[in-house]
Formats: sequence, structure tokens, C-alpha cells
Amino acid sequence: MHTDFYNKKDSLEILSVDLLKEKELFSIFKYWSKCLGIEVGWHYPLDLIWIMKKIKESNIPNGATILDAGAGGGLLQFLLAHLGFNILSIDYAERNIPKIPSLFFDIRQKNVKHKFKSSYIKHLSDNFSDRSQSRLIKKTINKLKSLGKISYIIFLKELTKSNKIKYGSITLHKTDFKNMKEISDGSIDCIVSVSSLEHNNQKEIKEAVTEFNRVLKPGGPMFLTTSATEKENWFHKPSYGWCFSEKTLIDLFSLNNPDSNFDNYKTLFQELKNNQYLQENLSSYYFHSEKSGMPYGKWNPLYQPVGITKYKQWPIL
Repeated sequence: MHTDFYNKKDSLEILSVDLLKEKELFSIFKYWSKCLGIEVGWHYPLDLIWIMKKIKESNIPNGATILDAGAGGGLLQFLLAHLGFNILSIDYAERNIPKIPSLFFDIRQKNVKHKFKSSYIKHLSDNFSDRSQSRLIKKTINKLKSLGKISYIIFLKELTKSNKIKYGSITLHKTDFKNMKEISDGSIDCIVSVSSLEHNNQKEIKEAVTEFNRVLKPGGPMFLTTSATEKENWFHKPSYGWCFSEKTLIDLFSLNNPDSNFDNYKTLFQELKNNQYLQENLSSYYFHSEKSGMPYGKWNPLYQPVGITKYKQWPIL
């Protein structure tokens, strides 16, 4: 199945704002973001479009199983299900089947009991589960109802009902992506992750990459995004995540002589800072706290998103 991947190279790619010019993929991102009411991080349009583009370029067939590591309630799993893939949605958080997405997608849930200790879980709880966030959510829901958006969603449900079979399934699976013992060796066609790995320390990231490599089929790709910095690694406290240098990324992901555009870091960063779309479309949660990645909505990116492509090597016969 993965003979096309045999000669593919690992790579590090700081994500260019030119990704926003990918009209088809950009429209898919915008459509489902609006339909499902899912807001995304300031650089996620680039991350999401990049991952969809890489998967399309890899000619992974419809119906293939893609593992979304650290998926949470994020948009990527729904974008890839829209494209016809079956998604194994991995996260260590407690999740219920989401009501609005379940109108469109076949969403299932694995009943696996795990308990995790993570400082990042506490960070999320402290910053996104307080009373002010609850009030904001209720206010948003009431506004949607007053505008008739619920009727719009019901209409979309009817519109897509006959086409629902074309979408892939989504299975919510609670587990630690550093130790996915319930998933068999060599059973996954592709692994993706959006801005999740940087919330772990370097030892944990290496453990995750080892585990990703175990569950992937030979020749299978990983398309992962994280945060990049030009020189020394540093910790971005508002997002509770690390920003990594080129050297560290090569080491963490055991990349084999990767192609890289880090030489163009400064130019790409300036283009990012000047991008009007990203600046004008910040999610609402940035405007309600000084602890967000863009305090009170002030546009000031301090790092760049980077895409990591890694292929599982075929066994030597």
C-alpha cells in the first residue's frame, strides 16, 4: 500500500502564509470551521491546510486509517473525515461525542479507562474552563440562536444526510500517545498531530515518536506540526508549549538528513507577521485574557509553526 513512500524524504518546513492560497483546502477549512463552530489557534489555518495538502500529495487512499494524536475537540479530525479517511482520534482528555459534529459524521467512542497526570491538563483547566469561559460560551450560543444559526445547522444536516456515507468515521479513543498499548503494531496508515507535541518535554516527545513509529505501517508518513524558533529552544508560557530550534527538531524526531527551509526563517517570519488574514481573524478567546497567546487580541506572533514530515522506514530484508 505504501510503496509510493519508499523513496520519500523526511523534512522540516516552516509553514508559509502562501498556504492560504490553496483555494480548495482553504475553503474546506473555512466551511467546516463555520459549520461546526470551532475556533482555532492563530496559526492553525496554516497547520491544517499543510496537513491536508501533504496527505493529498501522498495519495493515501480513501478509507485509510489516520491517527490524530492529541486531537481533543479540534477541527482536523473532521476535515480529514470529510476527505474520506477513518480517523482514530487520540487524546488523554475525557470527551463525549460532540453534538453538532455528530449531525454530519459517524462518531464512535472507545471505552478505555486511563488516568493521566499532566501539567498541561491543569493549564487547560485553569485557562479554558473557568466561569468567564462558561459565560462566553453561553453568550455565544444565545447569539447563534437569535440569529437563526440553529436552523441553518439543521438545514445543513438534511443537505449532507445523503452524502454522509462518503465521510470517514471518527473514533474517539482515550489513551496516552506515548503508550498506545491498545493499538497494534503496523496498523495505522498515517499519523497527524496539530500543535500538540510541544506541550510535552523532550523525553516525552521522543517516547511519542517511538510509539508513532511502532503503530505505523512500513513506509507510512507522519505529518506533525509544532512551534519553531530560529536559535535556542524556549518555553512559551501562555500556550504552555516549547518552541524548538532546527537542531532540536532533527534530534527529537530522529529525522534522516531532512530537507529544511530554516535558512529562510527571517523572511518567512516577516511574511507571517504582515499577513492580514491571520491578523484579522483571531479567535474570540484571544480577546478575553492577557494569558492568551495574543493578549487581549493584540497581534504579536513570537514563533512560527513548523511542519515535520517523517516516514517509517521499510524493514531491511
